[in-house]
Amino acid sequence: MATRAIAVRQLRAYARTAFGAVAVSATAGLAAVAFFDERFFAAGAASLAGLFERTLPWLLGLLAPAIAVTALVEERVRGTLDLLLASPATPRQIAAGKWLAGTALWLACLVATAPLAGAVHWLGGLDAGAALGGYLGAGALGALLVAVALAAAARARSAMTGYVSAALACGALLALHGLAAGRDLGALAYFAAPGTHLAQPAQGVLALADLGYFALATMAALEATALRIGAPRLGRRQRATRMAGAGLAAAAAVAASLLPGRIDVASDQSERLTAASRALAARVADVEVTAYFGNVPTAQRPARAVVERLLDRYARASNGRLSWRVVDPFDSGAQAQRELAARGIGKLLWSSSVDGVPQQVAVYFHVELRRRDRSSVWQPAGSLDLSSLEYELSSRLRGLVDGRPRVAVTTGAGSPERPEALLDFLATEYDAKVVALGGTDVDLAEYDLVIVNGPRQPVGAGALAALRDHRARGRPVLLLVRGMSLQRQRPVEGGPPGATQPPLLLPIEDGLDPLLADIGVRVRRGAVVDAAVNAPGAVPVRGRAVLARPLFPVVTAEGPIKLPPTFPVPFAAPMEVQAAASVVARTAPSARLRTELLPVTERTEFAADGADRGPFAVAAVVDEGGARAAVFGSADIVGDPLMSLAVRQPAFRELLAGRDAVLSTLAWLVGRAPLTEALGKAAPLSMAPVTRAERAAVKYGTAGGPAAAVWLAWWVAGRLRRRRRADQSF
Repeated sequence: MATRAIAVRQLRAYARTAFGAVAVSATAGLAAVAFFDERFFAAGAASLAGLFERTLPWLLGLLAPAIAVTALVEERVRGTLDLLLASPATPRQIAAGKWLAGTALWLACLVATAPLAGAVHWLGGLDAGAALGGYLGAGALGALLVAVALAAAARARSAMTGYVSAALACGALLALHGLAAGRDLGALAYFAAPGTHLAQPAQGVLALADLGYFALATMAALEATALRIGAPRLGRRQRATRMAGAGLAAAAAVAASLLPGRIDVASDQSERLTAASRALAARVADVEVTAYFGNVPTAQRPARAVVERLLDRYARASNGRLSWRVVDPFDSGAQAQRELAARGIGKLLWSSSVDGVPQQVAVYFHVELRRRDRSSVWQPAGSLDLSSLEYELSSRLRGLVDGRPRVAVTTGAGSPERPEALLDFLATEYDAKVVALGGTDVDLAEYDLVIVNGPRQPVGAGALAALRDHRARGRPVLLLVRGMSLQRQRPVEGGPPGATQPPLLLPIEDGLDPLLADIGVRVRRGAVVDAAVNAPGAVPVRGRAVLARPLFPVVTAEGPIKLPPTFPVPFAAPMEVQAAASVVARTAPSARLRTELLPVTERTEFAADGADRGPFAVAAVVDEGGARAAVFGSADIVGDPLMSLAVRQPAFRELLAGRDAVLSTLAWLVGRAPLTEALGKAAPLSMAPVTRAERAAVKYGTAGGPAAAVWLAWWVAGRLRRRRRADQSF
């Protein structure tokens, strides 16, 4: 009862004076102005993560000391604290009552920021689960910092001394997260930092570890507050016992970081590690990550924040065994920049606008992962697209931890001589080299995996023998097989001007049938699957029309490999699969064999209407006797034209699902957990373009509206109190 009476008395003091109204209105106004800045609108993502991770913690760092000063220091200066200590209330009850009142005031401040959530929802839609988790985390952080501020200011003799002491204590705790993540401090400090335990709730993940940390750390701070309040009346042994109790509670709070159990209440998965990446990070050791950011334009700073948050997720998942820091190479001098350039970390030229004038600026935007004497560097491709960032970082991290499998990509016999796209996306996770199939002496002994990249001409007897021997040694093989080859539209020789020959499909004999028979697959030569009947005019890929009348069947995946649910297979060759093999991808039932292109040989197959309809098998795998193999009825699934088109044009990004299918298959072939689920994560809720007037209305409307409402409520409450007193005086 004493605790409740003290809390009610303190809340009435907040309501009677202007302190409560000032605290709530100032928090709401400053939060809106600081949150809706240029970075928020430049990011184009409708998310409250910045409010919970950046804006509210530092506003709380300013407010919590003021709460402590009004709750304890002013009581001590007026002498009323001694009266409380002389009452039957114990120091613990006094500390708990003051803490309850301060926490209630902070919760009122959070309620006043609700219009910010409404504004974000209006701008682009709000992830309600992530918002709920963020507010719960902010409330828990407020409870902790109010308790810490009370403990720091409990013995102060003046308001200035109390505020400075409490502000230093709160500021140190808030800064601890950044210092620990940057490797200036160790893993113990990282898990002792409140910011570490705020990151997951801000993304909609409610973890038992975070709940345990906030509860135990708050208990430790309250015990310290009670100890400092009642210290003059306690003996030496009692003080030592209570100090030990507070220390044990603080240690237990840090240890609680290892507790399992989490609930994901958010629908947006864009900035959370996938299960494969978390499992990878959990087994790393002695990995140092350096993020090199220098002269990053304002418009790209939200992208930098995304990278930093993702690195923080890796550090947390590794239990402190992976550390990261940020370095600006422009602060290190020309010699250091030359050394970085020798390691593949050179300046990037990005387009920016300086005083309204477009120009090229030199920037650093790299991430270097290092383990002992090995390192790997990531930098964005042509455009600053971070959709595959987690996959890129996890692939490099796995290469440092497990090593990189050696992969041979075949050329010759009509295959591309330099398959740039295939080599580029293999480079993040594999040590890929080109091996020619020509000649009689083909050596594949040093390779862990061989990719046969769609030959158009018969391979030699030596190459076929080397491939069969590679599989006989129990090593995996991936066959990208062509059933037919498309000859592009070209002018008719000797014909009238402008006359063109239609595209032709030419049957292919690649000499791989004996190897395919060993695997249990027969590819139908001279036939190609057509999806035009499935979607006249355009083929939907993941619910979106991407190309007009292509030869792309929309494929559904099944079987022992986790492939994308749908992915396009260009110029797919249907296959027959024996019992030993498993089909992993089929076309839609309405697909049929291609009949509309001009036949060029007697072996070209036709399909009459109603005959030879799908579904057709277009990908299969076999795991027999430890020798794994996979066959895709298309080599163009990772061909240079389609891959380069998908990278350059965002509208064709869905074509990369075929690349993802090949990556998942490769991971299965070499027995590694697939990381490709990181490539298919949901994008954050995006905002529509916002005019300058709308930006100002959002910022100042959400700042001024709650502040005006708070002051109006305070004025009305004051008038009612005065009227009630006047009535009582009569």
